[in-house]
Amino acid sequence: MKNYTNIDTINTQYRSDPQDAVRTADAIFQQQLAETAEKIHAGVRQCPIILIAGPSGSGKTTTAKKLEEIFDSSGLETHTIPLDNYFRSIPKEDYIHIKSGKLDLESPERLNTELLSEHLRKLIACEPVTLPYYDFATTTSRCSGITLQRKPEEPIILEGIHALNPDVIQIPENQRFAIYVSVQTHISCGDTTMHPLYLRLMRRMMRDKKYRGRTPLETLEMLSEVERGKLRFIKPFRRYATHEIDTFFSYEPGVYRNVLLPELEQAPPCEEITLLCKLLRAAEPVEESRISQTALIREFLGGSIYHEK
Repeated sequence: MKNYTNIDTINTQYRSDPQDAVRTADAIFQQQLAETAEKIHAGVRQCPIILIAGPSGSGKTTTAKKLEEIFDSSGLETHTIPLDNYFRSIPKEDYIHIKSGKLDLESPERLNTELLSEHLRKLIACEPVTLPYYDFATTTSRCSGITLQRKPEEPIILEGIHALNPDVIQIPENQRFAIYVSVQTHISCGDTTMHPLYLRLMRRMMRDKKYRGRTPLETLEMLSEVERGKLRFIKPFRRYATHEIDTFFSYEPGVYRNVLLPELEQAPPCEEITLLCKLLRAAEPVEESRISQTALIREFLGGSIYHEK
């Protein structure tokens, strides 16, 4: 599914009625969630595992939390588990091996699949498990101290880039639903059409700057590795998805403009920086205060009610 819009149309809508433009973009996403939840709801008691996958920067975490909220409100107590928390620890000094290819941050081998498989078996059987936690700032895995034991008929949402990989999630098809989320809308800016990966890149720049101690330039340096990982480890399993959700929000470039543009304009020029600066300069600035605490992009901006960092 590919959708298209252009920055002039986005700017016109925002200038006409800023709050309505933001509200409309949020409502489009919420409608997708509601339709997906409705399709899943009838079978979720017999099919308790809901998988949510997509490339980095897609908004998987908020999508999962919002679906949990919808199911909870319908009387189905739902539990969400990020697959990121099953990452194995990585010593900081090993980051020098990323560019050489010796350390692939997108590989499913980073996951402790043995522990994950054990926990899935126990959760499906309604047995208790003590969940791990992965600290991105220190790149270490530790015990969260949280014990989870689902009751019969309670769904489990598993979200992460490898959630549709059958080598990672080793459960029968009749026990799971599968959702693929990603930015699927292209933005035209003048004579240039921006691939959705650039919106995901800006999200990652915002998130990494706020939560992971990386500059936008450092995030950009990881782009080729992230996109290579998408092509190798994520996109091939998209065919297993039973549902898809486009996590595009038209107002995003305007929100990111004031934070990212000054730093990117000072960075050494390259194709990606040139394209990002072109889009950000063209975007009508959007005040962050207009963005709801329940909005998906709060996952990257900060201030989300669904996230504790």
